[in-house]
Parts: sequence; structure tokens; C-alpha cells
Amino acid sequence: MVQKGVMIRSLPSCFASCLISAFCLATPAFADEDHDFAREAFARGDIISLARILPELEAQFDARLIDAEIEREHGAILYEITLISDSGRLIEVEVDAETGDILSEEDSDDDGRKKHRSERYTDDHEDDD
Repeated sequence: MVQKGVMIRSLPSCFASCLISAFCLATPAFADEDHDFAREAFARGDIISLARILPELEAQFDARLIDAEIEREHGAILYEITLISDSGRLIEVEVDAETGDILSEEDSDDDGRKKHRSERYTDDHEDDD
């Protein structure tokens, strides 16, 4: 026989477990959607491949890739790229996936403090949303 107090205390943890499980199962679906979107955009010729953009970025910033994402933002397709230098400096670069132009860059030292931010992109589509 289950005591009433035990049942009530375990309900919130059971609910939390169900929520976490549902989120974990949904995450791969979002990743697949982004992957399909990127593949289709490249096949249509809408974007430049990351393989073509990356060597130029690594040379320009003297750093290696640690993360890259493709995003849709205000009608534009962007690569959000994180690079790391040999000294441990992190550089976050936003690149227009259609043109290969660097839109912004953010540099942080090895303590994680932001040192430099350069915005080269002005959002002309801000009122379109």
C-alpha cells in the first residue's frame, strides 16, 4: 500500500522527468529541421558552403573552428561561427551565408571577458517582422 504523502511528493518529480524527456526527444527534430533547411538552401544556390567560408575565417582570425550554426534572422540566412585561437581566445563571427560577408565579430580573452565587438550589419528589415 502506498502512503498518500509519498505519492504527492513524487508527483512533481515525475512531472519534471516527463517534461525533460519530452524536451530531449524534441531536440533532434529541431536539429534535423535545421540540417534539412541548410541542405536545401545550399542545393538551391542560396548560400555559400561553410567549407568555402571557413578557411578564410580561420586564416583571417588565426583560429580554428569549435562551433558553427546556421540561422534565419530577419529574412537573412546567417552562419554563427565560434573560433578559438592557440592562446584560448574565443571569437564569435556572424557571416552572411548568401554573400560570405562578415556581419559582426565578437572577441573575448581567455577569461571570457568581451574585448571587441564589431557590427558591420545594419538591419534594414527590422520593420518587416
